[in-house]
Amino acid sequence: MIKTPQNQKRLTNIQVVWLQKGGKRFEIACYPNKVVNWRAKQEQNLAQVLQIDKIFTDVSKGEVAKQKDLKNVFGAKLSEDEIIMEILNKGEFQQSDKEREGQFENLRLDIANIIVKMTENTKDGNQFPVSMILKAMEECHCKINPQKTAKPQAIGFINELKKVLPIERTKMRLRITCGQGAEQAEELRKWFSDNHKDQHVVHSEKPEDSAVVLEVSIEPALYRALSDLTKQNKETFTNL
Repeated sequence: MIKTPQNQKRLTNIQVVWLQKGGKRFEIACYPNKVVNWRAKQEQNLAQVLQIDKIFTDVSKGEVAKQKDLKNVFGAKLSEDEIIMEILNKGEFQQSDKEREGQFENLRLDIANIIVKMTENTKDGNQFPVSMILKAMEECHCKINPQKTAKPQAIGFINELKKVLPIERTKMRLRITCGQGAEQAEELRKWFSDNHKDQHVVHSEKPEDSAVVLEVSIEPALYRALSDLTKQNKETFTNL
């Protein structure tokens, strides 16, 4: 019988994540496929990601990192759990072709689903099915970057999809309450007229409290500018 030191534990069927820092290599043992899910925020239970909550210098040999080395490299203030998190979030790991293909397909579907939620058919105001968005992405040769998150890529692809689909961003509907009455509301309507004539504005008065309510339908890109304007003029608004 071959005896191994007590500080060694051999692990199988693992995905090793490693971090090179301070001239030393530190590794953690994770379950296959779980690291990608963790970083994509699809997995939030750390126990489902880590096979063992220890830091190694060599997982394959079961060699556990020395506390002295951890303190020298990461500093005395970081706990072992915090060091594990740093390795998990920033470390490198190898992926199989199958894992990469699965990750890319999930990203492609995420992008298509985000586009569906953010857009509408200009002909009838309805959402496009995911299958149609995926087909349009192929026709437009949308280049997906596996290193970027889904949302910014989805927003960037919408203009490209206009080449083959009657598609546009769904407008936001807001209700703005002008507490100072008609004069304040008129200034806001003028802002829309001068800068954003294509934005739809409907107003109705509330004589019981002398306030004026504007209901507006705007492009999402205008939300920040409108938010800044209403804060400056002390109006309040809510999503409809």
